[in-house]
Amino acid sequence: MMKKLFALLLAAVMLLGAGATALAAEPEGAGYVISIANSSTTNSLTVDLLTWEGMKNGRLELTYPEELTLVSARGTLDAGAGITDLDASKPGTVHFAWAAYTAQKDGTPVLRLTFRGQHGKTYSWNVIDTETGWQSKSMLPFDYRFNDVLDENAWYYDAVYAAWDAGLMNGVGRDYFAPNATLDRATLATVLYREAGEPAAKGTASFTDIAEGQWYTDAVNWAAEQGVVNGYPDGTFRPEAPITRQEMA
Repeated sequence: MMKKLFALLLAAVMLLGAGATALAAEPEGAGYVISIANSSTTNSLTVDLLTWEGMKNGRLELTYPEELTLVSARGTLDAGAGITDLDASKPGTVHFAWAAYTAQKDGTPVLRLTFRGQHGKTYSWNVIDTETGWQSKSMLPFDYRFNDVLDENAWYYDAVYAAWDAGLMNGVGRDYFAPNATLDRATLATVLYREAGEPAAKGTASFTDIAEGQWYTDAVNWAAEQGVVNGYPDGTFRPEAPITRQEMA
């Protein structure tokens, strides 16, 4: 019962704002550790805000460039440890308030944000605790995924990263995409299969050179079942053969 009453008091404090510091005053030097996940394999960055030792509450305002896409935002304070309030409805701004029942340990996660940006770009963002005055201005770097797709003026640049982001195509290993390499028949079937959502095939194609367990097996079976691809008169599919423009049509 007492815990419920305390939770109601904390909720009122978070909404009214003025009384928050009086109920759970921050220790001197209170602030947050900002942890940014490595973006070497994706165009999304995950940002975590973690408390300093002894903090009990906070009211954060985060601002970021609107060309960044906020994929998700959620409070990460354990439900049994306190209450949170999050508003990310306005592009470029996130408001987040939290209040804990007891002082938190150093490194307690309270907020997680995931942003999507353009490869090779770095964006500035700002976070401030409006109750304590603590603030941080930092950068969000979005690394290039492929070492051979760096020129933003290349005609294929946007298409390559769009295909990667959509999960349609992977690289060829060691962070390379090989944009000038020839597309083979197995890869095309796989791209179409992923675009369709990777549905299960009802049976197995009769191609003599498509073994079970290969990275393209499910894709080729599905594509053959849908009539998207055909084999050759000798019963083969020839997965590693280059695809011609007439075959693609």
